[in-house]
Amino acid sequence: MKSAIERFSKVDILVNNAGVAIVRPFTEFRPVEWHKTIDTNLTSLYLCCKAIGPHMIARRQGKVINISSVDGAAGKATLVAYCAAKGGVILFTKALAVEWAKFNIQVNCIGPGAFYTERMSVVFDDEKLGPIRRKKIPVGREGKPDELGPLVVYLASSASDFMTGETIFIDGGELAKL
Repeated sequence: MKSAIERFSKVDILVNNAGVAIVRPFTEFRPVEWHKTIDTNLTSLYLCCKAIGPHMIARRQGKVINISSVDGAAGKATLVAYCAAKGGVILFTKALAVEWAKFNIQVNCIGPGAFYTERMSVVFDDEKLGPIRRKKIPVGREGKPDELGPLVVYLASSASDFMTGETIFIDGGELAKL
């Protein structure tokens, strides 16, 4: 953060987009895997916000966009740590939004569903798994990464100045179906 501020003189927007999901039954989940999951998905937000917070507070301006997941709002078997961490991201967003609102800093969250990424290509490109996964999504397809961009731009823009502490799910209707 210090290097970014030195180079650009200010930081207006922070997007916290780190994630790791280890799929394993809870009783087989090792403590090291738990810590890796929580540290990557939740502690990283704390560290980045802690580093940039004083700068944004001093400027009385900023946008923080945290990336959670539909799994932060609905539990899934074999993803207990991931669901806990991403649920934590949603509540972290709400709490920090309330605390930083007086400084004109908006803190919001995006909860993506199943998007076609390099990591998810293993599922979506599989002849058996792909159709099964797509059936869980009411629109019948996975999201495309470029469908997230406009939402990030909106949250980073002045158009969202009166919005803080919110989580927007972009999931093809998956949560609506639950």
